[in-house]
Amino acid sequence: MKKLKKLATDLIELFQSPDYKAMSKKELAHRLCVEKEELDEVLNPMLEREFIFFKRGRYETAAKKKKKEKIIGKISVHSKGFGFVTVVEPKNFGSDVFIPPPFILGAVEGDTVEIKLHEKDPPSAKGPEGEVIKIVKRRQNRLVGTIYKILPKKHALVYVPLLGTSKTVIVKKSPSRKYAVGDRLLLGVVKWPKDKHSDLECKFVSHLGTIFDPEIDHQVAAIEFDIPTNFSEKTKKEAKAFGKAIKNQDYKNRKDYTKLETFTIDPKTAKDYDDALSLVIDEEGRIHLYVHVADVSHYVEEGSMLDEEAVLRGNTTYFPGHAFPMLPEELSNELCSLKEGVARLTATVHMIFNKSGELQHHSFEKGVIKSAKRFTYEEAKEVLDQKIPSKHYKTLKNLENLYHLLKKHKLERGCVDLSTDENVLKIDSHGVPTDVYVVQYDITHKIIEECMLKANELVAKELRKRLSPAIYRVHEKPDSENLAEFYRFANSLHLKLPEEPTIDDIQKLFQEVEGTNLQKRLTTQYIRSMKLAAYSDEPIGHFGLALTDYTHFTSPIRRYVDLIVHRQLFDPSYRPHVKFIATNCSETERRSFKAENSVLNLKKLRYLKKLQESKSYEEFDATITKVRANGLIFDLNFLSFEGFIHIASLEKEYFHYSDRAACFVGENSKKKLYVGMAIKVKIEYVDLLFQECRWKIVEY
Repeated sequence: MKKLKKLATDLIELFQSPDYKAMSKKELAHRLCVEKEELDEVLNPMLEREFIFFKRGRYETAAKKKKKEKIIGKISVHSKGFGFVTVVEPKNFGSDVFIPPPFILGAVEGDTVEIKLHEKDPPSAKGPEGEVIKIVKRRQNRLVGTIYKILPKKHALVYVPLLGTSKTVIVKKSPSRKYAVGDRLLLGVVKWPKDKHSDLECKFVSHLGTIFDPEIDHQVAAIEFDIPTNFSEKTKKEAKAFGKAIKNQDYKNRKDYTKLETFTIDPKTAKDYDDALSLVIDEEGRIHLYVHVADVSHYVEEGSMLDEEAVLRGNTTYFPGHAFPMLPEELSNELCSLKEGVARLTATVHMIFNKSGELQHHSFEKGVIKSAKRFTYEEAKEVLDQKIPSKHYKTLKNLENLYHLLKKHKLERGCVDLSTDENVLKIDSHGVPTDVYVVQYDITHKIIEECMLKANELVAKELRKRLSPAIYRVHEKPDSENLAEFYRFANSLHLKLPEEPTIDDIQKLFQEVEGTNLQKRLTTQYIRSMKLAAYSDEPIGHFGLALTDYTHFTSPIRRYVDLIVHRQLFDPSYRPHVKFIATNCSETERRSFKAENSVLNLKKLRYLKKLQESKSYEEFDATITKVRANGLIFDLNFLSFEGFIHIASLEKEYFHYSDRAACFVGENSKKKLYVGMAIKVKIEYVDLLFQECRWKIVEY
């Protein structure tokens, strides 16, 4: 009885605390250090007296229940019609809110919206779900679209990717231009429709080219997603003023690492080199690892034009064959780039490990380096394989040995190795996709990744230790529903998992498929089950890396957060507005990701159209990744391209959908179509106007 009374008192104090926010039973039990079952005897009477309420799987107080706050946030809209709202009011709301396609209310990417939540019992494992009830503020009144039909009065119908196919968009005829099917236009919204059934009327602003010209894909995407493409004259003048070489006074108060063996390892296509490595083994056998990162903060000072334009971009945006940099080329490709044979300023993390790979000491120094060699990943791999001679072989081999030690510790803390090869489109100088090649995620990629991860982790630990506001790279745990879908996928590949897998079970699963043709499929599906990483001023940890402390430090040429972290690390008095920067950089990163994906998908469609026109009979290997009531979603193995087949197109027999088993079952044959199943598909038609591909399943 005394124990129950104390538990009730503790609960009341927790509920009445001003900073209390709704918690699940599991969270309450964890907070009060009791078992979940013990809470029932105390919570049930409180619910009956309406002292607390149970809503969306969480317990909230009566005071909060009565206070109906408006829920305001920014919406991110997927091309398939659904969206997610990141709530800004009320503060500390928690997770994003999922908005199903019928409840978008005509909102487009970046709009500020008011939403209401849907009551679900039981609550969805994917988190809260709701609907848009009001567009508070439009992010923009300009849209980009492609004309697909000319109307009798010379008006035109336009497909706008940001709105999808559900919204009819009409552009009024222009006295200055004659329209043609395939024209890509910048449109001005005349008036947003009051309801989802009304058409959207637009006016002509400018002609961007045609959908049949692949050379302009990146330029159109930059306009569509509001990616800055040019620097002001003042900014370029600031960048040019630094010259092309570091000055004598720049050496002051810096460690001279120019005699240290140092090199970079980057992709073939890289034009800027953020980071370089050095490794020395001392007489006691201790391993000294130096991660040298370009000291961009030396040149880009707070409040400068360079700084203002960098925060506007947030990051470099990379398209196939083209990039829009965060900083002018005078810095990004020259003075800040750790090029071979020239002195460069760095922020260096010096780490000392024992023979077992355990960190014994580390320090952060401003330095000067001179890279002795610019390796591509392929060259470094050939050196390690002793296919070509190099004076850097011994150091590369020592880096490989250190990687294996660090990987061992990484697995021990619960990290899953998600490294996999990548299918990459080859793009010519005119933006035309010409081939697909595989970039192998070999040991050289893993060495660089592990060294950078360690540097980022140590910088995050240092910032948190200082107890001052900072920016962290965070990654929440996946929803149980998404994980369950991944488990079904793994089981469908005959990779058995227990009913409630632990992280050890998942690690063993990936070790089992390493080097097999299942590795890429499994890795892709596991990544899809995860939430997106973001920036935050709260160190809530990184699930994917199994780290409590993590930030971004190693790429200040292409990420604004890294630049801020550099300033904070070496100037403890520096106090940036971390919450604003974290939010802004999360948004610019998401915007760039969407723009990059839109161009990449269009390039893949162009390549598929080319294949369909030259080899219309060709069949492709694919893997079913999702089963929905109306059809199958699959991944095209050689291209990493997602396709959809409507179940009605299966002509041999009628298939019944089984929600419970997440599969289709043939009425006569009892043949099953399930997640993870290998199939063969054929292209029926590639429509560039609507940027879609129609498929037919030919073997299952």
